[in-house]
Amino acid sequence: MKKINWKVLLTIFCLLFLGFYSGYKYKEVLIKQNEEASKIDFHVCIDGKTIRAVYYDNFNSVNILLSDKRVFDLQHMLSVDGMRFANTDDSIVFWTKGGNGRFEEKGEITYSECILGNDPPSTE
Repeated sequence: MKKINWKVLLTIFCLLFLGFYSGYKYKEVLIKQNEEASKIDFHVCIDGKTIRAVYYDNFNSVNILLSDKRVFDLQHMLSVDGMRFANTDDSIVFWTKGGNGRFEEKGEITYSECILGNDPPSTE
């Protein structure tokens, strides 16, 4: 009879747990967004990427959910044109104007040419 490799079993268990937990947190974010939101926009970007922008407190803050499942809470910042939301050091910025949007990380545009689209159906 073969020996059970406990390290392999423990590794598999940990990976399954982390996968389950990350899916749970993702759904928790979606539920929060739908309960308290002032407005929800869904942007479809070039390259098939998406941005879900959930505005709170009369547009003073926004919760961003990117198609790669990263989540950012940003505050409204002064802008000459359109609405600009950023974190405290401006390393993460979301711009929107007239239905168009873009997302910047450390000065680089990572989600570009984004236009308002239909929110996809829930995956629950």
